[in-house]
Amino acid sequence: MFNDLLYRADNLTNKSAGFGASLGSKSRQRAGHFELTRDQTRSLQSDLDDIFRRSDNLLGKPADKDETTKLQSNLFFSRKGITISSVDRATAPAQQPIDIEQPSVSGIGSVSARTLGDKLNPSLMTLIESTIERTNLEAERTFLNQKVVDDPSLSSLYARKIYNNAATGNRAQRQGNAYKSFFSKDTLLFACRVQKMITESNAVKPAESYFSDLTSQLETSDSQKVWEKILAILSTSVSLKEENMEPAKLRESDIWLQHLTSSTLRYLQKQFQLHMENVVQRNLERAKRGGVPGVLSLVDAYLNVKGSGAGGSKAQDAKYGAHPAWCVLFHCLRAGEFNAVKTVAETLRNNPSCAFLVGILQNAHRNERMAEEVRTKLVSEWQYESVGCSDFYKKAVYCAILGLECPEINESLEDWLWSRLIFTRIEGQVTLTTLKSLQTLISHDCGEDYFMGVEGNWQLYFTALWLTGQFERAIELLVRKENLALAVHAAILGFKNKVLDVVDDVTQPLIVISEQDYSKAKINFARVMLLYVKNFEIPNPDVALDYYYFLNKLKSPVGGNLFEACVSRIVYISGQTAEILGCFDADGNRRQALIDRYSGIDVGEVIARVAADTNTNGDTLQAVELFILAERTDDAVKLLCKHIGMRMLERGSAYEQAIQVAMDIAVMHRDGRILHPASMPCLSTLHLMIDFSTFFKLCKEERNGDALDVIRRLEIVPLDSNDVANFVSGFHLIPDEVRHCLPDLCLETMRVLVEEFENSEDKNVEKFRDTAKAIILYTAMIPYRFPAYMNTKLLELQSKIN
Repeated sequence: MFNDLLYRADNLTNKSAGFGASLGSKSRQRAGHFELTRDQTRSLQSDLDDIFRRSDNLLGKPADKDETTKLQSNLFFSRKGITISSVDRATAPAQQPIDIEQPSVSGIGSVSARTLGDKLNPSLMTLIESTIERTNLEAERTFLNQKVVDDPSLSSLYARKIYNNAATGNRAQRQGNAYKSFFSKDTLLFACRVQKMITESNAVKPAESYFSDLTSQLETSDSQKVWEKILAILSTSVSLKEENMEPAKLRESDIWLQHLTSSTLRYLQKQFQLHMENVVQRNLERAKRGGVPGVLSLVDAYLNVKGSGAGGSKAQDAKYGAHPAWCVLFHCLRAGEFNAVKTVAETLRNNPSCAFLVGILQNAHRNERMAEEVRTKLVSEWQYESVGCSDFYKKAVYCAILGLECPEINESLEDWLWSRLIFTRIEGQVTLTTLKSLQTLISHDCGEDYFMGVEGNWQLYFTALWLTGQFERAIELLVRKENLALAVHAAILGFKNKVLDVVDDVTQPLIVISEQDYSKAKINFARVMLLYVKNFEIPNPDVALDYYYFLNKLKSPVGGNLFEACVSRIVYISGQTAEILGCFDADGNRRQALIDRYSGIDVGEVIARVAADTNTNGDTLQAVELFILAERTDDAVKLLCKHIGMRMLERGSAYEQAIQVAMDIAVMHRDGRILHPASMPCLSTLHLMIDFSTFFKLCKEERNGDALDVIRRLEIVPLDSNDVANFVSGFHLIPDEVRHCLPDLCLETMRVLVEEFENSEDKNVEKFRDTAKAIILYTAMIPYRFPAYMNTKLLELQSKIN
């Protein structure tokens, strides 16, 4: 079979020689090479394909697996070099098994696989893979680049911002002014606290403690009130006890229900006391408070100013001091002072018509659970008393204990919320059903239109949502009302304290309402963060990274870590690679950078992700440096070798730059200036690439003899027909990066061989013809496709040796 193959190759050589002789005036000689006609090229290609097909059977025979092969690579710098051992190579058997399922291109592999067409071209597969990588990166960055979600109100929000910025000044001035205006006092205050929280991330300290002193420092009173409500509810005390719970499960637990209701009541009662203090301070003469401290004296002074009547209310039963006892008792209850409630209730104990209510009030300070029979008797007592009750404050106390509404007394949203929750404190328990019914009433039954009305008072609706534990809806409302700073930091506190329910898929809308339970909602935490950071990430990447750090547990739209994707994007748009990721010092150590201040992340993984994206963007050499910075030298060398192979055909400035980088890396390895050196196989491949550049350089300088000597010593392309079988059997040892270079190497070797033949005085035709035959046979027998035009060019060049 092998002899037959050689016979056909000889015939092909003779035929091509005949073609070269018969060209005459019909052929054109260009750049020292003959150009064949279409018919001649088709005939030569047919013969070459026949050799390819005949070689299938030869390559398919079994081989002795006990013997090993080696590939010796010599690192040449011009004429002299350093010998680097690679894989051991011994005399290979003449026949080597070939995987018949391997993709076939030049007739190599099984004929059935080639005829069925179920195997793709490796170059096509590479193109597909790179296209997929590029598409994924573009999809991810499209998500990160977006400012507007699928919400008309948000679209109009950013449309107004763009219009306002475009109204005056040139583009650069507009952008500078936009960043300057966005980095307001509030933004700077929050950014400093976030940076401190990240710096002290290892300290066991509640997240809200970093923001507790900001309330009085915010610019507007509305912001101060909103932030005060946010801090009043969010606490780590619950999440620390239930750290293994998901947010959705935690917020249905008894411990969370108790925390939410007690925190809300504490806030509402504190605000009512401050309200009474302010009224008294503004009317000291009418208040006549005196010097006695305590809530009772405060209530007395407040009633002296406001009066004890409430829209036609007629006092019933006893008095406490100068005011009706039920009026004083209600204000003490509203202020949350149960000891004062007990004191006032003592004046009503001799009233048999309301004995059960008085008894409950006298024991309310104990915070004991109310028995069911006591509640039943209290309901019966109120049904009897309600018939002739003319004292609105007495009615309000009954309603507060029973969880009913008293519109005559509830003058504000805060009063109404307090009246709907205070009974849980008196009864000593709160059920999930009670809270869900209140949440559904606020967010679904009444809704935004009811609370905001014509005037659009969003603060009222926010208060109702936040104080009833509907954090997701409240944050979404802040975003729509252009309060991004408050929305983002409220979301950060909720996320850190594990009480914010976030979506799993970051591509979902800003808020997702449950169709089964209208009281449940999920917020897209990533979108909220991106909407906020977009405004200053270019001029202040360090601040942007601090906020992106909170996304390190989330997945990007195409998979992978969202924080890593954000870091990659900031490096891409800012160009501050060294400042963000670091760089090497003189000793080969990586300098600390912004990325190093974030705990719990693998810096090497982040840098490697940036390197991969950089390569996808087309900056391969920068990606190589980043891979080395990430201590992944093997990945860097493989990528560089692949890049060199792709640029080998053109051999322009990009190829020269890549070779220079390869030589720098080789020298760094030789001098021991890389802390994590590449593996020996990768380093051997890198040296081969440098050797190839030496070969091409010699060819360019027309030092053909030296170039052929380099090829002979590298032992990549056979120059003797007797060695073809050994080279073919050792082909599986050649790395993929080197295989990509084989077409260029073979073609250039053949070209040099032809030039050497033409310039030789003592033309040993048989020697040159044997070398050319070895190259042709090698290209035909290895399981690797050469481009069709290269096969044609090889035959054209071979035909010149005659």
